[in-house]
Amino acid sequence: MNQPMDNNLNILLASSFTKPQVIKRISLLHDFLNYWLFGSNLPLEKALAEFAGKDFDSKLIGSFSTNFFRQFNTENVTKLLKDLNDQVNKFQLLTITIPVFLPEHEVVRIGHYLRTNFKAKFLIELKVDPSLIAGAALTYGGNYKDYSLKARIAENRSAIIEDFKKGLG
Repeated sequence: MNQPMDNNLNILLASSFTKPQVIKRISLLHDFLNYWLFGSNLPLEKALAEFAGKDFDSKLIGSFSTNFFRQFNTENVTKLLKDLNDQVNKFQLLTITIPVFLPEHEVVRIGHYLRTNFKAKFLIELKVDPSLIAGAALTYGGNYKDYSLKARIAENRSAIIEDFKKGLG
């Protein structure tokens, strides 16, 4: 991977942890660059302010610096966005299955923790399975680890039943 693409990817991943977050940011980036380069005829700063004022999602575009945008032009925008998308699609997924939906700030907190403590570049895929009761199941690189309460109950089923029978009798 070349240096500008590494930088672009690092900027994109700085606050994006799940594949849907990254795809959404690339889509917003695509929309903004098309607006700025092909439609608005505005200087970058004015185009950013106008675009970011449209809705909450568009404000995410402000997380990129103006220097980031200056690398794009009408000749290279399609290739740079395709290269960025191709790099993201090469990332391995860490699938985290949990019993409830998490608020966005918790996904960010978990993402920061994982990026800080595990240096591998991966994206998080969140799945919800209420039958887990509590805890989580993780899948990465073909390995599956189940840390859920459902798994603990299944592992200790006979002991739980025996204790329950003792309590009844």
